[in-house]
Amino acid sequence: MNIGVIIPSNLQKKEYTKPPGLMDKIRSFFSSSSGVEVSRADILEDLSLVICSVPFDNPEKISERCRRKMRSRIRLAFEKEGALPLLEHPKINGLCGLPNYEFEEVIRKVALKRFPELLNIIRGVGNLEDREVTVTGNSPYLEYAISSLITKVKVLNLLLPMDSVAPAEAEQAFEETGIPVHITNDAEVLGRSAIWIRFPDDHKSFDILPRKYDGIIVDLGAMKIVDTKNRKIFSIVIEFSERIRRKIGFSILEGWKAGYVESAVIAMCANMWNMNLAETSLRLGTVLTFIT
Repeated sequence: MNIGVIIPSNLQKKEYTKPPGLMDKIRSFFSSSSGVEVSRADILEDLSLVICSVPFDNPEKISERCRRKMRSRIRLAFEKEGALPLLEHPKINGLCGLPNYEFEEVIRKVALKRFPELLNIIRGVGNLEDREVTVTGNSPYLEYAISSLITKVKVLNLLLPMDSVAPAEAEQAFEETGIPVHITNDAEVLGRSAIWIRFPDDHKSFDILPRKYDGIIVDLGAMKIVDTKNRKIFSIVIEFSERIRRKIGFSILEGWKAGYVESAVIAMCANMWNMNLAETSLRLGTVLTFIT
């Protein structure tokens, strides 16, 4: 499968100074006067990005005639390569009229399925096997948290709003592992917890608790990691591995919102491969991380 990406040529030129093999120039049917260059980045054996670079970083100064010529060249390039056009770089500003997709939900769904990875890269909380972790969220998320965390922590606390029903899996998990699953309505349990994992749709009464909590909050609803002690907030994002970013070209990935290209590729591949988003993200070798 080939995915088409359009970028300004000033980004692409940086990559041509790299050692051969990072970006293979293809198809000489374009005339040098067209201003359009085509290159290829092989991500997997069956997946490549076909990258069209165009001298279009200042849209206001490009005539409509030049726009039409570029659009025609780009269309022919993607047709020749069997590429599905997906993304235009933000600086292109609608040259080919591709939709401005929103992919926040892609990142959220991937992070929810792979959230234990986030816990492994958070510094300063020590070994979770020696720590208590508190979880909030609606019932299906609590059940999922139990199955995902029960063997990784010293104690798992489920903080529930008043009059809510505890998940049946809690008692079963304790019987099978011997690790306590503490079910409580008392927010004081956060005082013993190194990490608080907030799954989406936890009770609105918990919204005031971060002001009193002195620890790390992994907020999977807001896609943030909050260090309340040091007053820092990080965004959860997904990235290609360094190996794949090197193949694509680091500068080509500049200018997009963090994780945007990765999420777009995940969404398209999930649809084409008939896989869920988390499985697709793993096949693509992406990693979860957080940025300021």
